[in-house]
Amino acid sequence: MSHGVGWMPPCNPLLYGWRLNVPLWEYLLYWVLLALAIRVAHSVVRAWATTRGDYPDETPENKPRNFLIGFWWCLNGFNEYKEHSDLWIPTAIGFLELAVFPVLLSIQDYAVIGAWIGIKTAGSWMGYSRSRTSFNRFLLFTAITVLVACALLLPFVDRIKIRLGENMRRVVTGSVAAISTIGSVVALVYGLLGYGPGPRWLWLLIAYAALAFGSVVSWLEERSRVKKFEPFASAFKASVNQRCDRIMLDWRKLATDFENAAKEPGEPHNLADPLHPHWVSSSWRVWPYRVGLLQGSTLDLYGDLTRLSIPISIYNVRTTLDELLDALSKAREELKKSVTHWPSLLSFSL
Repeated sequence: MSHGVGWMPPCNPLLYGWRLNVPLWEYLLYWVLLALAIRVAHSVVRAWATTRGDYPDETPENKPRNFLIGFWWCLNGFNEYKEHSDLWIPTAIGFLELAVFPVLLSIQDYAVIGAWIGIKTAGSWMGYSRSRTSFNRFLLFTAITVLVACALLLPFVDRIKIRLGENMRRVVTGSVAAISTIGSVVALVYGLLGYGPGPRWLWLLIAYAALAFGSVVSWLEERSRVKKFEPFASAFKASVNQRCDRIMLDWRKLATDFENAAKEPGEPHNLADPLHPHWVSSSWRVWPYRVGLLQGSTLDLYGDLTRLSIPISIYNVRTTLDELLDALSKAREELKKSVTHWPSLLSFSL
């Protein structure tokens, strides 16, 4: 595989910045076992709370008579009381978290983890407002899931290393963004539930300020990553512009040589339909080779112009030479006026 000017390795670390050092089935087995272990531990802790009636919508009918019944209700997940029937959905979510968290930790994308925890917290705050124990249990097992992913599963994920300076900067900015997101969630919960000292509006203001700060930090980091590739993108754009000029000159020279050359019986008088495939299969002296070579170069150029989001007015086998040169000329002018489309360049390869 060859690479064009300005090519860079794949820039999406979530897809290309990690790899497993164990077979996938083995990693999957660890996911299942750890998710089941966390469910058992969660059922034990929740059973202690349910036997004391410490859960939302507690009634004498749905309160377990002893610890074993409460443990079975929580572990089973399917029973007649909806307060104790989670249908194993939290375990499925935990399974996915155990699968994804090690990858996010390995590529140091902590902000995504923080944002996900924030979404989970915000979506359940009404239930937590009626049971402080439920909220503390949520925090406890969220922390356990992150620690398990870090301590037990992270060693199975290898990060494709990048430069140390970039690595450290991403660690710092990712950590700041994650801490800001988590702080925003905590402040939002305190404000909505009224647990914190002071008025609610103050906690809500703190939550929005922390969220805005984390968002700005993440945006600045992403902006610096994009700016780092600007020289490569500019070089690629200049290369495409030069190739466009050269191919236009080569087509004009080939057309002149063809018109001035001695003609064999059946040969056209000019270079008609220069992109038609019949040129490559014809037996007219050297013309099949020269035309085919320029057809391939023109096709590659059209592909690169498309990657730069430059519109191509015409391209088909019946295109005349004048139409082809006019289309290339217009594309060259658009290329000079355009702003390089960075995302397409970052994944550019031939």
